Amino acid sequence: MKKKSNQQIHQPDEFAKSNLISNHEGYESLKFKKLKAILLIAALLSSLATVLIGLLVAYLVYYPKRKNEAGVLNGAYLVSDHIGLFVVAMVFSATIVAFTILIVLTSKKQLIIDDTTNLAKLTSIGFIASFTDAIFVGSYVTTMGLNKAFKTKMVPSKMPGNMTIGYAPAQILESTIFSVVFDVDIVTLVVMMVACIIGGLVGSWVSKYVNNQIFRLFSGISLFIFGIIMILVHPNIAVIAQVAYPTVKLVGWRLAIGIIAYFILGIFSALGLGIFAPSLAILALLGLEFDAIAVIMSVGAAAMMPPAAIKFIKDKNYDPKTVILFLTGGLWGCLICFLVIYLGIQIGAGIDWDTFKDVLKWIAIVVTFYCSLMMLFDFVKIYGHHGWNEEGSPKSEQRNQK
Repeated sequence: MKKKSNQQIHQPDEFAKSNLISNHEGYESLKFKKLKAILLIAALLSSLATVLIGLLVAYLVYYPKRKNEAGVLNGAYLVSDHIGLFVVAMVFSATIVAFTILIVLTSKKQLIIDDTTNLAKLTSIGFIASFTDAIFVGSYVTTMGLNKAFKTKMVPSKMPGNMTIGYAPAQILESTIFSVVFDVDIVTLVVMMVACIIGGLVGSWVSKYVNNQIFRLFSGISLFIFGIIMILVHPNIAVIAQVAYPTVKLVGWRLAIGIIAYFILGIFSALGLGIFAPSLAILALLGLEFDAIAVIMSVGAAAMMPPAAIKFIKDKNYDPKTVILFLTGGLWGCLICFLVIYLGIQIGAGIDWDTFKDVLKWIAIVVTFYCSLMMLFDFVKIYGHHGWNEEGSPKSEQRNQK
């Protein structure tokens, strides 16, 4: 019988080695599977809890304590006085839960949690972005800024899908609450909503062909222009006057312009630009009251997002991990903002609504300019190293050649 050589004796047993690695991976996989299950359950429970709390507080606490144009408290909410908006609120409430279930079921197989997952950072971005969205800063522009500040390194080409899918439930929750506490003409609301949905579907189809560098340049310039318009139409500046006395509805040529504008804004939103900054500028110019603008731009974005999100899901143009964390953080961010800013500060401290909304507009302007400059700075920085091909990656170059 041949004796084994020293090399053979000391050579590791490859089969045993592979078993050891496999067992370790199995343990890791089990640990992350449990975490994955917790994240998915948390997302579903968050949708149920935030909808219930949001509706109860809006109907029973905030609306009765809010003053109307005559300076008198609204009193108890009567469904008969708000049939159209009540229907919108109920449909949207059901949509939040249904959409969350869809995301949970879709992500169940595709979601991968590992040591590189920034759970706290991504959830915090979702929370902060939706919190600021509810005070009219916009979740998209905030996410762009936080992505850089937190160094999460989200792929720009995936950001439109991540934000459209991940922020959809929070955006719908926001529009549900706003449709309860603010007033707007139901016809104007529905028409503008449909235009935004169609624009969003077009934008979700276009987004996969957009070069990341072009997206940065276009977003930066657009936000800068809208920031200037927002300053000029701000009540404290009023360089550009509204075309009509502020009302809660649009008619005639003003409605036609509004429809065209919201179709284009729907495309912008699906591309990851968001519609809050341009909505504040355009709808104010058209003569809408701030309360009506708040409902229209939140409902428009909310109605556009689920159809556009489904397109992103079909194209697999998103990151399931980021989406789930955005979704959970976003829902709580929206609800906490309503409870703290609107109910706690504005109602609790008795701040005049006109003063309150003017301050919110200035905050939105500051954030809009910050994100605009950040996008343009990133464009120049990357262009200096790689030109139009983001990070010079083969994948990016291949996509840009299509």
